[in-house]
Amino acid sequence: MNPSPPPVKRCWPIGAEVQPDGAVHFRVWAPATRHLAVLLESADAQSAGVELQPLQQESGGYWSGSIKSASIGTRYKFQMDRGLFPDPASRFQPEGVSGASQVVDPSLWQWTDSDWRGVRRENQVLYEIHLGTFTQAGTWNAALRELPALAELGVSVLEI
Repeated sequence: MNPSPPPVKRCWPIGAEVQPDGAVHFRVWAPATRHLAVLLESADAQSAGVELQPLQQESGGYWSGSIKSASIGTRYKFQMDRGLFPDPASRFQPEGVSGASQVVDPSLWQWTDSDWRGVRRENQVLYEIHLGTFTQAGTWNAALRELPALAELGVSVLEI
């Protein structure tokens, strides 16, 4: 009898999440695809290469799987019937919206804004942006360059 796999601890329904044992659990909603795998790019420059790991189909159009060879910093794309795609729930796209996604662990982030108290509701002017389409480059740095123009318009709060 095979032992059952360890339970998967997830904070979000989709995306790549580092597990307590160091493996990364990938989960994506792709109901129209018949085959789905994660293409991992080697993080080690000396062993440059790729690794293809199939995901298991779940009910409701989801695909998932834990991959021990993935870790924080691993870059990846999903291979589906129609080609290679970045993770639509990626938490980091170092090469922009069309490049490989990168595994991160949000719990490791060191917050530096504990003194910030926010903007009073009556002074808020909201502006919602999608980083991938807000600028030609589709990056945080490109969006940062546009903040003065948004402030000049009267925008006081960005929703990403």
